[in-house]
Amino acid sequence: MLAAALAAALATVPAAVALEATTPSITPATATPVATPSTTLRQSEKDDWVLVTNDGTHFPAEASTPGGQSLLESTTAAVGGLMEMATKWAEYVRLATGAEPPPPDDTEMDTPWVSQRGYRNTTFPSFRSNSVPWTNVYIPTTCYEAHHKLMFLIRRGVPNALRFEVWLSVSGCFESHSLGAYTSAFSNTFGKSVPRTVHVFPMFGGSLQEQCHYLTVEGVEAAKRILCMIGTENPDVEYCPMIPDILLLLLTYMDEAEAYALLSTLLARSKQDHYYFNLNRAQAAQFYLTFNDLVKTKLSNVYRHMQEVGVTSMEEFASSWFKTFFVGFLPYKTALRVMDVFMNEGIKVLYRVGLAILYLLWPYLKTTVDPASWSEAIIAGGVSLLDGEKLIKTAFSFRLRDSERMQLEMANYGKKSAALATSASDLPDATMVYYRPKIETSSTIIQDDEFELIWSFLPNNYAIMDPVRLYTSEREGFSLATLIHKCEDITPTIIFIRTPAKHVFGAFISVPWTDIVANKGRFVGDGYCFLWSLHPQVSKYGWQPTNEDKYFVIFRDHSVAFGLHAHGAGLMLDDELNGHSYPSPTYNSPALAEAPEFPCTCVEVWTCQ
Repeated sequence: MLAAALAAALATVPAAVALEATTPSITPATATPVATPSTTLRQSEKDDWVLVTNDGTHFPAEASTPGGQSLLESTTAAVGGLMEMATKWAEYVRLATGAEPPPPDDTEMDTPWVSQRGYRNTTFPSFRSNSVPWTNVYIPTTCYEAHHKLMFLIRRGVPNALRFEVWLSVSGCFESHSLGAYTSAFSNTFGKSVPRTVHVFPMFGGSLQEQCHYLTVEGVEAAKRILCMIGTENPDVEYCPMIPDILLLLLTYMDEAEAYALLSTLLARSKQDHYYFNLNRAQAAQFYLTFNDLVKTKLSNVYRHMQEVGVTSMEEFASSWFKTFFVGFLPYKTALRVMDVFMNEGIKVLYRVGLAILYLLWPYLKTTVDPASWSEAIIAGGVSLLDGEKLIKTAFSFRLRDSERMQLEMANYGKKSAALATSASDLPDATMVYYRPKIETSSTIIQDDEFELIWSFLPNNYAIMDPVRLYTSEREGFSLATLIHKCEDITPTIIFIRTPAKHVFGAFISVPWTDIVANKGRFVGDGYCFLWSLHPQVSKYGWQPTNEDKYFVIFRDHSVAFGLHAHGAGLMLDDELNGHSYPSPTYNSPALAEAPEFPCTCVEVWTCQ
C-alpha cells in the first residue's frame, strides 16, 4: 500500500521536481547495505549501523550486519524513513501543482504533560517538538541499551512529555538506585528541620541564573536545597560551574528528589571518567584549551579571521557558554535540545555544539573588524539560533573522532587557561567548603536558618562543624567576667550581639580567651579574626594581608576591644556588656550599630564543635 501511494504521488510530479527528489546511492565501506530507493545504510564512527535518508536524517538500523541484529528491526527503521520521505514528496506535489497547503496539524505541538512533575512557571514557552518518531517507542531502563537504541532519536529531539523518562534512562539513574538517596542526603545536610529558605548555597564557580529559566519560586528554593545537599555530599568537587544551570533544567521536568538523584548520578559518573562534568579548574582549563584547538583545526577560516581582528583565543568567549551550559546565550528551547544530547553522549557534545555555533554565526563574524564587534556579533547571533534541529545537525556534521579529541586533551593537560585566570577573582566560592550547620539549641538573636550565613564566613576547618552555645546574657546576665569564664580556653568563639534597633552583628575570635586575658594590654589574635553583621546588612569585615594594622583584639581592665584605634574600636564591650562601635582600619569595617555607643539587648557566645 505504501509503495502504491508513493508511486501515485510520483506520477503527478513534473520531471524537474521528481529529479530533485531522487536520492543518490551511497555504499558503506565495509559491508553490503540493506538499502531502499530513498535510504542508505552507513556505518558510524562507533560501528553503529544507521539508515540515512536523502535529507541526511539518521535512523538506527540494526540490520543483519556484523553485529548480527534482526532484519525485522532494520525494515522497521527503513519504513520510518520512507514515511518521512512520503510526507516530503507530498509537499513537492503541492508546490508543483499549486494546491492549497493543508491546515496546521495541532498534533505536532507538545501534548499536555504526562505528569505534573517539575516546577515550570506559567511563562514556560510552548514550542513544536519533533515527536512523530517517538510514537510507541520503548524506552529501555538500562543505560547501555538506552544510549545505543535512542541515540539518533535523541539527536532529533525529545518531546517534552518524555524528557523525564529519557534523561533518567540514558544517564543510568534507573540502574544506580540513586532515586532513593534523597531522604538520607536531606537529613545529612539539614538535620531534622526543614529550612524556610536557604540563604547560602554552593554554586561551584557558577551562578544561579533563575531569571534565565522558567521555574516557580518553589522550584528555585528546591534548587538551592539540592545545591546544599550536593555540596555536602561532594566536598571533592572543586569547580564545576555548569551545575546550577544543569540543575535548573532538570527541575523543569522533575521534582526535587528526582533532580537530586539524577544530578548525583551525573557527578558519580564524572568522578570515574569525566563523562559529564569537569570537576576542578585544571580539567576546565584543559577543556577550554582543547576547544580552542578544535576551532583552529575544524574552522580554520573562523580562527584566522578571529586572529586578524585581534581576538587571540576562543577561550574567554567559549568558557562563558560552557559555564552556563549555553543558557542565556541560546534560546531556551535550543538549550533544551543541547541538554538532550548531553544527557546521552556526555560533555564531548559541547565541543560539537560550540563548533556548530561558530559555523552558523560565520556570516555575522566575518564582517567584524575588532574584538568589540566580534563580541557583539556573537552575542547578537546567539539569540538568532532558534532552530535547534539545524544546530544539532550541524554539530554532528563535524568529523570528530574520540581518538582525535583525546589526543588534543592530553596535549593540553596541565596547561593554564586565560579564561580561568581572569575569572578566578570573581568566583570566591569555587573552593568554598559547604556545610549547613545543624542547630541543636536555638539562638534568641538570630533564626536557625541564618546560622548558615554566619557559617559561610568561617574558615573552612571550622565551617564543617556545628554551633554550640557557651554563653547567653538572658541566662547568665550582662557580665564580661562571666562571658570570659564561660569561654576560657575554647577556640574559636563567635560573639552575637543585638541592639535596641535590632541591629545584629558580632566578632569571630580565633584565639583562646585565656590568651587574650593573659596578654592584658597587648594586642593578640591573627588574620582569621573578623567582624561581621547580619542586620540590617549581611557582611564580613576581615583583615587583609596588605593591611599593616594588626590590632585584632585587646583586653584591658574593664573591656575587650576589636580593631582598636585612637578614635575608637570596630567593636568594644565593657564590663557590663555595653558597647560602642566606630569604623575600624584593621577590619575595614563601618560602625556596626545604630549609634557609636549603645546598650546590648542580648549577647551570646558560640563555638564550633
